[in-house]
Amino acid sequence: MDAGLADPAIMTDLATKTDRAIVVASLRATPGLLRHLTADATPAQATTPPAPGQWSIAEVVRHLVEGDRDTFVPRLRRIVAETRPAFDTRRHAAGDASDLATLLDVFAKARGQAVDILGGLDDAGWRRAGVSPSRGVLSIERYARTMAAHDTEHLQQIHAGRQALSLPPKRCEARLPLAVGPWSRSSARRRRAWARSRGGSAPSSCASVPGRASGR
Repeated sequence: MDAGLADPAIMTDLATKTDRAIVVASLRATPGLLRHLTADATPAQATTPPAPGQWSIAEVVRHLVEGDRDTFVPRLRRIVAETRPAFDTRRHAAGDASDLATLLDVFAKARGQAVDILGGLDDAGWRRAGVSPSRGVLSIERYARTMAAHDTEHLQQIHAGRQALSLPPKRCEARLPLAVGPWSRSSARRRRAWARSRGGSAPSSCASVPGRASGR
């Protein structure tokens, strides 16, 4: 091992950069996963709640659209441009009535904007913060991690909805080709664990698996 890599400060910096790269890769993967999970749903299936009081597939995607387009991206821009901006409670407008295909396109565009912002940040940028009305002081790093976890929750919700609608379950093999330089074995293990928790990152590696439970 390079003697410099044994320095705890250097190792911590590498681990931080790796973890941030994993978060960005996870966020980048979500639009493709959504397309894969919804590609075989008919318009009727996409708008049918799996059970009374639950969201349909289209409503889940609409929620993700509103989260990125109306909140995540505008707040990221303000945090980057302003000193600790305070955010108002978001007013809930009438739901977007677009069809599923349009919602997927809108989400992909908004998420691409968020990923572009995150990809251009240095260490100081990741530490910049705003004030959320519900969470208090919120750094960009914490915000991005929260959104990645939010993605996972709703991808799992769509998996469950597919089962209720008798759509074939999907299984995604995790592959995260990250060009982030060397990292320790522990960082690599965290990367694999993150990928497994997401149920996969590369839509091209996903396939229907009849008779298997959805997810991993």
